[in-house]
Amino acid sequence: MTIRYNKSVVLFIISVCFTLVLSEISLRIWGAQPGVYQLSGQFKVVDSLIPYKNYVTDEFGIYKFGPWIVDSFPHYLDKKNGELKIKKTNQVLHDVDGFDEVYIDFSRLANPMPNPSMFILLRDWLNTNVGQSDLQEAYDSIKRYNAQSYWAQTIVKYVNQPFNREGFRSIPFRSDSTTVKKVFLVGDSYVYGFNARPFHASFADNLLAKGYMVYSAGIAGTDPAQYAAIAKRYIPVINPDVVVMCFYEGNDYMPYDRTPQPNKPHEYISNAGFFQSAPYGKFMIFENCYRYYTSLVVIPDRDEFFLNAQMSKTVLTSLVWGILLKLNLVSHPAVATSEKKLQKMYSAQKAEYTSRHIRAFEEACKQSKVQSIYVLIPQRDGALNKKSEYVTPDLRRANQVFGNITYHVPKGLKRKVHYGTLDDHFNNHGNKYFSQFLDTLILRY
Repeated sequence: MTIRYNKSVVLFIISVCFTLVLSEISLRIWGAQPGVYQLSGQFKVVDSLIPYKNYVTDEFGIYKFGPWIVDSFPHYLDKKNGELKIKKTNQVLHDVDGFDEVYIDFSRLANPMPNPSMFILLRDWLNTNVGQSDLQEAYDSIKRYNAQSYWAQTIVKYVNQPFNREGFRSIPFRSDSTTVKKVFLVGDSYVYGFNARPFHASFADNLLAKGYMVYSAGIAGTDPAQYAAIAKRYIPVINPDVVVMCFYEGNDYMPYDRTPQPNKPHEYISNAGFFQSAPYGKFMIFENCYRYYTSLVVIPDRDEFFLNAQMSKTVLTSLVWGILLKLNLVSHPAVATSEKKLQKMYSAQKAEYTSRHIRAFEEACKQSKVQSIYVLIPQRDGALNKKSEYVTPDLRRANQVFGNITYHVPKGLKRKVHYGTLDDHFNNHGNKYFSQFLDTLILRY
């Protein structure tokens, strides 16, 4: 008997097989792994776990940039072209939080690059937010007129070293003897300057350009527990005239209570990515925390019909397994347990977890007899902002954590005008708007 094959069917089968093989190879090159059922830019399973040295947690429990960022990295940077001289830093530092862009932006401020790297040209082309900053204008004026005031020379030094010895993107933390009003800003990624292009277009640098001495303590992803620890540690060192807590309603409400402790960071950064050190509110050491997050992204070993073992053999079938999980056609015991614990933790969330650190912050200000200002930064896509072009904060929740402490809210912030398109941070318009708002508050004191 002769079997006749339809040529079009054969070609179709071959093309499907080729496409599947090509997809498998491409996904593996991209970083996907057999047995891992989801693609994530935040976390991945690695063969050898390596902690990166971007941050340290000091003896006061304060999370900040470490010596590799403050001291070592500048030596590997070609400031003329904005390129790394040696790729060695990739072995110890995670390309995150834009610290390399900070150095490049400030280098371009001090010395315009004649031949900027392709990375810089591409970033400027893609980012319509990039432009001249207030600090650029102030710096150019200082250089043009050879200004020698204490404030002017502080800016010159800051431009050449944007990270201070204490591990923050700021002028040095010290008790400067000057008649210029000294303002201490404390917060998270907003204070750090995320989404400002260039970085020195942030509201902290805008205030510095206005003529204040601005000491900025902003670290991405931190919380009021960190803010209180910073206030206790650095207010006596700086002796500022005004201290401003910038409270972001998006993630500054603490889901569990924590006290900053030495060598216990609130998050880990490694070649596996980012992961929280206390996913259930209880601190985990680095290796145990990695194992916990790994257990949530790999296909379980055991199942009744050996489906998991078979689908774990390729990347494509692993991703299909993830789709089946979303459709509740397969189960993942570790994920189910984690979801229950997280739900329990968030349902038990109390305003006290956050408010006690706000009170500690206020107490640190009172002990040093320093004026304190509290500002609530609204979340761009919060629950109250679905239909309005204006951003509206959840004042009921804010009142719960601030209690009888007065806080201020910037009015007139617009979602599409003042915030970035890809995240919740201010764009340059938002940074300008917010710095003007802070200026009006600071002038009262």
